Amino acid sequence: MITMKKWIGKNLVLDIYNIEGDFLKNREKLINFLNFLMKSLNLEPFGKPLIKKIKTPKYPYFGFSIVQIITESHISLHTWPEYNYLALDIFSCKNFDENKAIEKIKKYFKNEVKIKFKKIERYIF
Repeated sequence: MITMKKWIGKNLVLDIYNIEGDFLKNREKLINFLNFLMKSLNLEPFGKPLIKKIKTPKYPYFGFSIVQIITESHISLHTWPEYNYLALDIFSCKNFDENKAIEKIKKYFKNEVKIKFKKIERYIF
């Protein structure tokens, strides 16, 4: 028996370093970045993003976690302002150019960021 596999999506996982801490503490700036990203990659939002400011006794600083459902799946952002670090995941059933995404992000931050990434292709067997 031959097993066929069907591509169902791509997950781009990015670690973005050297982002100004004040940017990562600013809800409005983060939403503007999220909207820029969706527009740049032609991804459609499905409703409004879920935005949570995270601060706990175990985590004395604060950061934001944002999840945006898109018609193709989701985008999530998690910030660590004290480390100038942003974790960004883009999962989409619609194929998108991951190199374009990375270039757009670099351009957005005026090439002052360092990005590490990995791409995960998702299939059904």
